[in-house]
Amino acid sequence: MNLFEKISAPVQMDVDEPLSKALSKIERKDECVIVTKDGKYVGILDDRSIEKVSSDPSTTKLGGIFERAPLIDTGSSLIEICRSFFTGPYKSLPVREGESVVGVLKRKDVIEALIEAGALSGRVSEYMTSPIVTVDESATIAQARAKMRERGVRRIIVFGNGKLKGMLSIYDIRTRTSRSKEHAPFVKEKHSTEDALVSSLMVSGENVVTISPDALLGDAAHKMTDAKVGSLVVMDRDKPIGLLSARDIFESIMFQDKTPIELSGLGYEERMMVGEIRGEVEKEVEKIAKSIQLDYLALHFKRYGNKYSIHGRLKTSKCGIISVSNYGFDLQGTVHGLMGEMKKIALEKLKVNPMHGKTRGPFRGE
Repeated sequence: MNLFEKISAPVQMDVDEPLSKALSKIERKDECVIVTKDGKYVGILDDRSIEKVSSDPSTTKLGGIFERAPLIDTGSSLIEICRSFFTGPYKSLPVREGESVVGVLKRKDVIEALIEAGALSGRVSEYMTSPIVTVDESATIAQARAKMRERGVRRIIVFGNGKLKGMLSIYDIRTRTSRSKEHAPFVKEKHSTEDALVSSLMVSGENVVTISPDALLGDAAHKMTDAKVGSLVVMDRDKPIGLLSARDIFESIMFQDKTPIELSGLGYEERMMVGEIRGEVEKEVEKIAKSIQLDYLALHFKRYGNKYSIHGRLKTSKCGIISVSNYGFDLQGTVHGLMGEMKKIALEKLKVNPMHGKTRGPFRGE
């Protein structure tokens, strides 16, 4: 499969244009708008970009809400493309030829290319995120949103009487809220969406796409693309035990590439000290490796003003994937604290020898 034959024509808008003009162009969840300044690429706008926008779309300029995202060059290999999608929860990314953006490549098409190439190996249990984050069906949207924010996830499993009742995502909440505002943008709602029960917005249990932990990763990818979803709920004897996301699929390819340490999301200032950062990470990895065999480490950096957020995913031979986040004002100190927490969790898991999966500390979403 030639992936670049799958690219769609780019929709480009300037940073000074209003969000209201872009909304209709990103109604499809797997589409993005290319944001430019003086005709040059600066970032993308997709459904995730507008989740936190509370201002009037007609006065909100794209320049204040777009997201910086990697460009895929037309000469990129399949593994290089997977690495670009792995750096964030992107559903589509821009494709560049020379200095020009010539199209948009969808995540779904990349996963289909991986399936066709026979590049996916292993089982769902090796790459799923576990344990899952849950909420009771009697909870309100506000309570579910707070829990997702606290645990750093974009999806939450809804339970009732000990059974799976459905799944709620940030996208589900945003879509319902935006529709209400579109119908009556200047009318104050008598009952806020935040007060509604999660059961009123969730995807019902019978419509949640599930997979067995013993299923092959390739079969899971097939199921994901056929159902046009970005994640599968992993069920064991009618009990949800984890989530497998599209990003997990890309992560499995990163492991096969045998890259020991992957750093992503670094800003310009942080890239100037990447040598020191990598040195600190390698020093901590060496300490952990004395106790347990390591396969892969990925660190994703974000900066909010003067504060740093770092999310790390460590793949081990005996304890599956360990996922931890840390926050702080000193970058190297934040890296050091995150690696220390990873070592602590790895040693704890090694003592009890649990099933393969991902254990989360306080973290960001996927």
